Amino acid sequence: MFGKISSGNGPERSRVALVVVLLLTLGVGCDITEPKAPSWEVEYNIPLLDEWIDLIDLMGEDAFSSFGGDSLFFIEFDASVDPIEIGSDISIGGLNQSVSASMGNFTVPAIPAQPVNIGLNVLFPGLPAPTGFPVPIIPSFNVPADTVVPFGSGFSGFSQVTIESGTMSVSVTNSTKLTFSALSVRLMDAITDSTILNIDVAGGVPIVHGETRVINPSLAGKSLGNNMKVEIAGTSDAGTNILIDGSEEIVIQVSIGQMTVSSATAEVGEIDFDFSDTVTLPNDAIITAATLASGTLTLSLDNQLAIPLDLSIEMPNLTDSFGNPVFFGLNPDSMSQVSDTADLADHTLTPGDDGLGNQTMELQINVHSSGSGGAEVTLSATDAVSIVASMTDLVLASIEGILDSTTVDIPEETFDLAGDSGNILDQLRSVNLTDVELELTVRHSIGFPAGLVLTLSGEGGTPDPVTLDIEFDLQPGTPSVPDTSSTVLNGTNSNIVEFLNAFPETVRYSGSFTVGDGVTEGNVSSTSSLEADFRFSLPLAFDIVSPIEIELDKEFQADGLIDAQDSAVEIQEATLTYRLSSTLGLNLEARYNIDADSAQVYTDPDVAFVLALQYPAATAADTVITITREQFEILENPFWSGVKITIPPTTPGSPFRLAKNDRLFFKAFATIKVLIDPEGGGAGKGGGR
Repeated sequence: MFGKISSGNGPERSRVALVVVLLLTLGVGCDITEPKAPSWEVEYNIPLLDEWIDLIDLMGEDAFSSFGGDSLFFIEFDASVDPIEIGSDISIGGLNQSVSASMGNFTVPAIPAQPVNIGLNVLFPGLPAPTGFPVPIIPSFNVPADTVVPFGSGFSGFSQVTIESGTMSVSVTNSTKLTFSALSVRLMDAITDSTILNIDVAGGVPIVHGETRVINPSLAGKSLGNNMKVEIAGTSDAGTNILIDGSEEIVIQVSIGQMTVSSATAEVGEIDFDFSDTVTLPNDAIITAATLASGTLTLSLDNQLAIPLDLSIEMPNLTDSFGNPVFFGLNPDSMSQVSDTADLADHTLTPGDDGLGNQTMELQINVHSSGSGGAEVTLSATDAVSIVASMTDLVLASIEGILDSTTVDIPEETFDLAGDSGNILDQLRSVNLTDVELELTVRHSIGFPAGLVLTLSGEGGTPDPVTLDIEFDLQPGTPSVPDTSSTVLNGTNSNIVEFLNAFPETVRYSGSFTVGDGVTEGNVSSTSSLEADFRFSLPLAFDIVSPIEIELDKEFQADGLIDAQDSAVEIQEATLTYRLSSTLGLNLEARYNIDADSAQVYTDPDVAFVLALQYPAATAADTVITITREQFEILENPFWSGVKITIPPTTPGSPFRLAKNDRLFFKAFATIKVLIDPEGGGAGKGGGR
């Protein structure tokens, strides 16, 4: 800005002129009095400062400045929350539930007829056999069972059964010449002597010679062993002499058809039965369809039957990527436990509904057994096949339905609030902001209502720390068309003004966002994301509570203002004229500081000239001061200069606003008067002073 200044009337040209005059005088040989060289005064005007300083220059080269439609000045701070995917945060609770099916009633093979022949010599001891004799009267008879031969060697195929359904066939044939007006058969357990059935064979109708009566009593609720005996009682018709002998018989045959039994110790043939049951899913979500990112299904089976089983279990609510339901094949031995697992990654879950609002998953089970292989085993209808279904680590890759509130954490991050924000922002702690807005814009691809909770913690300000809590409701978006939602916070609905008046250097943010409300149907995937942008907007409406000091960039003057070392030049006077203009509408004071050392320009300057402006005056009058000898000596050598602007506090309650075209104007120049004396009166710098 500055350079070495020389005048066209300077001392060098004066000296040349004087030498020419002297030579001409001597050349003509005139005899005159020795002449005295003339001297004269020269005035130098040397510019020091002549500059308009726009407010934009004071703000520094940063991205924080902007202007409203009224050209009022704003400062903006931007920060972003990087995209956060939902990832594994969408999950449903674990599952551990038992289902069980009893074997139920089963069948045992039919029991072939077992005959018992009771001769008349048993009914009437002493009858000759085989010759007979006439018997005038046949009395009533009652033959105890312990005198009767049991059913052969017993029924084959079982030892004991408890019958649910089945029919016994009792056939009684009268092979005697007698007519029985009454005849009953009592079926008994040969081991315990307990009565199984009492059967009235005659039923009030006489049984004549050669007649066979068949009775089919129900066996429901009866327990049978495989050894039985009978007791018979009856009355024959009297009054007729009939010739009989001891070889004549009453033949009783007992057979049992296929029985359905609730328990048995028996040989068991092939058994097949199907059953289905449901597993109730946790109510973390009402799922229309969900794709699993991960998960494990374990089926543990307990075979409580004394026969080996072959089971197939199908789960139609869980299908793989090809649409096939999950299938298990289990082969437990008798009275044993087995288990198997399935990886559910990439499977689709489409739950059923039990009509009570519960989501269910069906198990379709087929049980087959080849039986006991000819050996007797003990089975009960209550013997069960018990299955425990366990589902763990169920993380959803996507879900359609209704999702309960699920929270996703936002990791803590830090950003600089102002950064390298220029000189004016370095002084913000001297002001009290009265008008601040925070615009929060959120973009997300979450198909459910969502909510954002953020906590901003400012550090490095006063107070330290200072916090700002933000809660923001989000409308559903879609993966293909992300929703963009914005909200604006200001002093009427948050403590944003107090937060920024602390002027923190850095801000930490953390928080969470929730997905789903338990009511609204929607969809979301693990790759659905949320990101947010902050934009703090400061209209720079503020009260100045303590003086603001702004130091402009220092400048270096490599040469002094004037070389006054020549003895022919005598400095008569040096003055400084300066002027300050402003459109800011504020009282201002500017100091023009000079020092030979760059480090001391603003800390301990050798020379400081004060320029003051009282608002509302737009321009101060020119101020002229005389520079001392010492000050001029500093200006004569290389020096550093800088301008320091001071803005005093404003009246509280009258916020100040900055506009786009606000500017300051500084002008200063030095005026130096010198005396040129060609004879070199030795005045130099000290002459005339």
